[in-house]
Amino acid sequence: MKFFQPIAALLGTALIFSTALAQEGEGKPDKVASVNMQRLVSSFYKTKLTRDSFKQYEDRLKDADKKKVEEITALNEEAQALRKSGEGSSVNADKRSQIFREASFKKQRADNLQKGRVAWARQKQAAFNDKINTELAKHRKEIIAIIQEVAKAEGYDFVFDRSGSSGAGIPILSYSKDASDITGNLLERINKDAPEEKEEE
Repeated sequence: MKFFQPIAALLGTALIFSTALAQEGEGKPDKVASVNMQRLVSSFYKTKLTRDSFKQYEDRLKDADKKKVEEITALNEEAQALRKSGEGSSVNADKRSQIFREASFKKQRADNLQKGRVAWARQKQAAFNDKINTELAKHRKEIIAIIQEVAKAEGYDFVFDRSGSSGAGIPILSYSKDASDITGNLLERINKDAPEEKEEE
């Protein structure tokens, strides 16, 4: 199960916010900054906590799936063994027919369990992705609020997301001559309330 996708959600919000600032300071040179939103979100301590909690959930799903696979594999092996036992020349017709019916029943059961497993996995994956996206959206919103606060305090007119990409996968901000990258300062700011990491014994 895959966790974090590239994040390019900052640009629109930054431009709306920055346009308002630029209008207030009309006639003055624009003060521009850039951030790496993808790095900010992935390095945010709350994102790490979320990642750890979802890792535990993912591990439980993997354990449940492993049990399903083991049950399906066992049924297929039983079906195969039954078919092989019924192919011997010493087995009479009635017994052979009974063995093949039992083998067919086990194979059908294994196939049905596999179909159920696939449907279960898709449902769990969709729910898993929804939960992750919901949590990441909260983290992005919190980080954007901090970016806006810092931008106002330091007098920036525009803050661009250096990690954002267009629909064609092309970086939105490929080059900016005078933009200051404030990602490092923001990393300290967004993680100032992070709990202390326990030392490994």
